[in-house]
Amino acid sequence: MRRKAFGNIVPGAAAFIVAVLGVGLVTGPAWAVNDYEACLTLIEQDPQKALTEAGTWARYGNGGTPARHCYALALLASGAPLSAADELMAAATEEQGLTDNERSRLFVQAGEILLDAGEDLSPAIAAEQAVKLSPNSADAIGLRGAVKLKADDYTGALNDLNRSIKLGGPQANYLTLRASAKRRLGRATAARDDAVWATEIDPASAHAWLERGRAEAAVQDRHNARQSFLKVMDLARGSNIARAAQLALQAMDTGADG
Repeated sequence: MRRKAFGNIVPGAAAFIVAVLGVGLVTGPAWAVNDYEACLTLIEQDPQKALTEAGTWARYGNGGTPARHCYALALLASGAPLSAADELMAAATEEQGLTDNERSRLFVQAGEILLDAGEDLSPAIAAEQAVKLSPNSADAIGLRGAVKLKADDYTGALNDLNRSIKLGGPQANYLTLRASAKRRLGRATAARDDAVWATEIDPASAHAWLERGRAEAAVQDRHNARQSFLKVMDLARGSNIARAAQLALQAMDTGADG
């Protein structure tokens, strides 16, 4: 796991915890983990030990939201995404002293995990809770857009993603999702523009390159589409997304729909 463990959930979440909830040393019993940075480090070094220690800190060490957040990350690193999401949503509901915006961020993170895990109904519930708590949150609205995209509500997804990008500025993940919505609505040129923009912001995003390749294929730019699909396979070797790029490349070469 990379040092910035939150990056795969919501961009800037680590900074959110540090700046808003506080990190420093928590007084109390001498648990093996009793501050947030030490907890993240332990997740990197030994996820199973981190799961035990972070759980103890969260339940008995008076660590509050930082402890519960790190415990959720330990659950995620240990292969229990649904439990991680449950912990985040429970913290958002139960922890005292959080603002509505902070609670919304926790629901967004939970929703991202649930969406990545392939859940159907629960990501929508998390997204609606996040938007209800923070109606002008770019991340909450972006998550709702992602949920709508997965449900094949392309117009609704596009509306939410347009608003998210207007509120929060361009981010590679939301541009990639918006490109997908536009492509599925038959707006292939606009989709390509968004996907190119996403790869310029985050050249290491395999998802952005995959969507770029699909959009380029849709406008019959086969040369650049091929390069984009090959880029995905280079960035994400052996992964499901690399397989998707390979299939899209094969579909383009055979004239099938990608």
